[in-house]
Amino acid sequence: MSNTHEWCEKGVTPQRDTLQSVQVDDHAWVTEQILQGETVHLPDITALPENRKERVELERQEIQSLLCLPLISNRRIYGFLGYDMVAHQREWTDAQLRTLKLVAEIIAGAFARLQSEMELKRSEAKHRTLFEATSDAVMLLDKSRFLDCNPATLAMFGCASRDEFITKHPAELSPPVQPGGTDSRTLADQHIRRALDLGSDLFEWQHRRMDGEIFTAEVLLTPMNMDGQQLLQAVVRDITERKRAQEELQRLSSIDGLTGVANRRRFDGTLERVWNQTVRSGGSIGLLLLDIDFFKRYNDHYGHLAGDDVLKAVAEAISSAVPRTTDLVARYGGEEFACILPATDLEGARTVAERIRTAISGLDLPHTTADAGRLTVSIGATAQHRPRPKQTGIMELIHSADQALYRAKEQGRDQVVAMIAQKP
Repeated sequence: MSNTHEWCEKGVTPQRDTLQSVQVDDHAWVTEQILQGETVHLPDITALPENRKERVELERQEIQSLLCLPLISNRRIYGFLGYDMVAHQREWTDAQLRTLKLVAEIIAGAFARLQSEMELKRSEAKHRTLFEATSDAVMLLDKSRFLDCNPATLAMFGCASRDEFITKHPAELSPPVQPGGTDSRTLADQHIRRALDLGSDLFEWQHRRMDGEIFTAEVLLTPMNMDGQQLLQAVVRDITERKRAQEELQRLSSIDGLTGVANRRRFDGTLERVWNQTVRSGGSIGLLLLDIDFFKRYNDHYGHLAGDDVLKAVAEAISSAVPRTTDLVARYGGEEFACILPATDLEGARTVAERIRTAISGLDLPHTTADAGRLTVSIGATAQHRPRPKQTGIMELIHSADQALYRAKEQGRDQVVAMIAQKP
């Protein structure tokens, strides 16, 4: 412990410089009393045992009487207030003790306030450091305008200065409408209310930079009270790259690794979605199933690497023959491919199937173990008009396309067979 402040009667030698970083063990008994919140009142220090370190030190300072009052505020001990007599012994009266205890409480309260102010300044400095250093955009705003922002905000939104940024209305940093179709002002009000009700709100948001570029962000809104005013802190993180990575992973998970067309998982999901859309619109949906003729023979004769090259060439030819972006080309399994044709009747499905067959035939790939001497495909085409909202209808559509494919093979291969799908 250390003597931090000292007031001495004229003629009394100050001891402050010699009482710095004193070991607690040198005043163990006094320290224990203070830590327990007890007053140490020694009218005569000779009442202490001769071997106590406290008595030795007090006698060195020529102290005859000692009074120590703990400095306690909110159950926290800041030290003690000590009085000592060197000219003669003194016993403090109860009235004097009560007065001195009040003085000790006042001093302890001052220490407590000073401590709180220091902790607040440290907290504010730490917060300001984080505020300035974080790579996330951090903004302080009320319900209608910005009040403050960090440097990352200026970089993210393309503003030259804080003064320029705080003149912007929050609506200027968003497109008029969010991806879900709700206008930005209405949806922003909903998120603000949610943050105020729940204590915070984390959500994705479309923001707009000063140059007009739209980007996707993750926003955390947190209400805070500052000088009695209800404010909001917004932490904005640009997640454009994360979204791109997620979209790329989604894309990779939905394509066939060898051919680059959609895989069976994506085919199943797309067929269900297009079917439901067709049910609502009352239109038609077409479906093609395609099989490479005598593909096992091709693999056995030319090898599997050559077989993989054929699958890639066939997939590319199918995609070229099905140019509509609404159509889907998928690898259905093995050497089978499928095409989903929204808003397409049976005649349209037949036409597309024939275009595919001709395109693959035009590749003129040798297949010496096939009857035609070149690579060919068989295609089953089907369609249904005004389908009914039943899951069995999708299975019936696939079954009809499969039946048509079977007939194309049965009838000699290298041909298209079309048949209308029966309604369940």
